[in-house]
Parts: sequence; C-alpha cells; structure tokens
Amino acid sequence: GYTSGNYNIKYVADSLEIKAIAPTVELISATVTSADRTQIMAKGRIVSNGGTPTTDLKGGFTAGSVTVSNLKVAKDGAFSANLTGLSNTSIEVKATAVATESLKGESVATAIDLSKLLQNVNFVSELSHLTYGSTAKLSAKDFADGAKVTFTVSEGGVLSKVDSTTIKAVRPGTATITVTAEKEGYITAISKQTVTVERKNLTVTPGTITKVYDESLAATLPAFTLNGLIGEDQVTVDAQSITATFIDKNVGTNKQVTLSGDLILGGAQAANYTLTQ
Repeated sequence: GYTSGNYNIKYVADSLEIKAIAPTVELISATVTSADRTQIMAKGRIVSNGGTPTTDLKGGFTAGSVTVSNLKVAKDGAFSANLTGLSNTSIEVKATAVATESLKGESVATAIDLSKLLQNVNFVSELSHLTYGSTAKLSAKDFADGAKVTFTVSEGGVLSKVDSTTIKAVRPGTATITVTAEKEGYITAISKQTVTVERKNLTVTPGTITKVYDESLAATLPAFTLNGLIGEDQVTVDAQSITATFIDKNVGTNKQVTLSGDLILGGAQAANYTLTQ
C-alpha cells in the first residue's frame, strides 16, 4: 500500500507484528543571522513520518556543540529554530526528528565554516510541486557578489537538469533541489527544498460509432484517443471493461451513446499519467 514503507512487518506463527519505523528528516537551510557569525536560523522538514503522526514528532537541530530539541512540527512537516552561542569555527549542522526514544531520524550533515565571512543563499521562490514532463527555472538570492551559484538535484531519477538553472520532472516521486553559493574567503552557503512530482492527467476522446439497425441497443466500442501525452511516451488505453449502449434502438444520427466501465492505461510510461474519464 501507499504507506507500507512506514512500517516493519514481522510474521511469527499465529501472529502478525507491525511496528512504525524511524522518521526521515532533511535539513532545508542553515542561514547565518548575526554579523559576528554566532547565530544560525535552521529549518528542517519531515520527509517521511515513519508511521507516527507528523504533529506527534519532535524536531531538533545540532550545530557543533549546540543542540536544540523538542521543537513543534507543523502539519506540513516543517520546523525551525534559531541556534545561538556558536563558535567561529567549522561546524556541522544536522536536523533531527524523534518519534520515541528508540525511533529517531537524523539528516545528512551540512558543514559551515563560521571562521569565514558571512554569506547566505536562498531560493527566490519555493517550488513544492511539479507535474510530470514540466520544467521550472531556478533562481537564488542573498549570496555575496561574485559568488558561484550552482543547483543540483538528488539521485533517483525524479528530476533532471536541463541546463544550469532549469530542471525537468521526469517521473512521479519526491526529490530534493540544493542550491550552493561559493566564494573564496566566504562561508559556503547551502539551501534545499523538496519537490513532489505528480502524474500528468490525460483525457480521452472516443471515436465515431456507427451500426446497422438490428433492434438492439448494443453499440460497437469506438476507438479511443488519448490527449496530453508527452513526446514519444508509449501509453495505451485498454477498453475491455467498457460497454457501449445507444439511448434507444431507433435509427437516427448524432444519437447519444452511454459508455459504462473504466478505461485502463497501459504501456511503458503509463505510471507517469492519470486518466480523466
């Protein structure tokens, strides 16, 4: 099922044990907020709650020797905190999520060298959803003049890079976009955001139905044409469960035909689409 990845399932003779697993969390951004480089505004997001209701989780951060915990997690999985009392050295920042004492998640660490000059980077706008086949232009702000800004996408094949600032949705799923700003003598600034790619919706057009009068309401199934396919995608429509019935048995033109049942998508790229019927 859709949420089966949130649980460990163990079968013992005559019993079935289902337990939640540790939540998955990511560090969205760590922004230096003070001129003396001793404070960071950290933002995290729950990627998967592991079977524990998201609002029951507690967020947290570690930055060098500074730890903040028991943070409230919003319904969308976001949480944040201002970390203070940091030293002007190179530190690692992590986001954490806690369900229970034994179910804890921890993000990949981001290194920040607070001995260098202040620099931040943020996305100009938040990009939370894309549709399969669509593209989006990325842009950043708040970095130092002359900094090298690069965008990368996480592995997994959900997103691809079209060019240095353009991404494309290549299959449904979830991916992370990271923007990095680098300049000699400055902190390397990093910001991330999670994007969900949704399936593209298709519509279908039935062909013309004709028949010779035979006193019945039955109609021969028409051909169905899919509208909205991208490029050379191989997608078919299965009409085996469809029945077609004329509104009455009388001879006429432009007569109403009722189609009953469900069309089913098939083909190599069918998983990238939904169908409006």
